[in-house]
Amino acid sequence: MKKHIFSLFTLVFVLGFSISFLHAQETDMSSKVKRIFNDIGMNTQISGPFRDGEFIDQRTNEPFFLKNFYDEKFQLISFGATWCPPCIEELPTLQRLTDELSDEKEYFAYHMVYVQENKNAVSNFLAQYDYSFTNLRDESGTRALQNNVRGIPTTFLIDPDGNIVFSFFGGNDWGKSSIVMAIRNAINTWWDLEPYS
Repeated sequence: MKKHIFSLFTLVFVLGFSISFLHAQETDMSSKVKRIFNDIGMNTQISGPFRDGEFIDQRTNEPFFLKNFYDEKFQLISFGATWCPPCIEELPTLQRLTDELSDEKEYFAYHMVYVQENKNAVSNFLAQYDYSFTNLRDESGTRALQNNVRGIPTTFLIDPDGNIVFSFFGGNDWGKSSIVMAIRNAINTWWDLEPYS
């Protein structure tokens, strides 16, 4: 009986230690990735999980959930609108970022979310452009509200655990080399890959 109790105690201790170790490792990994983006001036003060929910894929008109890519990718997601000049101005730079990271598409995805817009409005807008990234709709604005989007464009980088790495309010040049390299460094750090050369 004492032998079984000792074995059970040992098993519980080892499991508890393993879970604590893995949690510490995940926290350490998130901290390392946040430092990468903090070093290039991104706001990494926001933490915690991204509040996912149902988006609508513009191409298929089917429900789309970011969590389907958790464990697989970093996801950059911008909330914007077809009538928003800074949103429109930054879209070519987001396409450039997507193109620059095409070799890393296994580890990275970009999604544009049109807030409180219907399928026709977004279709008419996209007919003027040739963007290859995923276009989504948040027709009710619920996902934007859940994630405290106070204005557009607002962009979040979400790590493979579903946590917010940074948020950025306003237009930006997302294709600039410092951002491309930071995302590559985050990918290499997260999955312990060979550094990009």
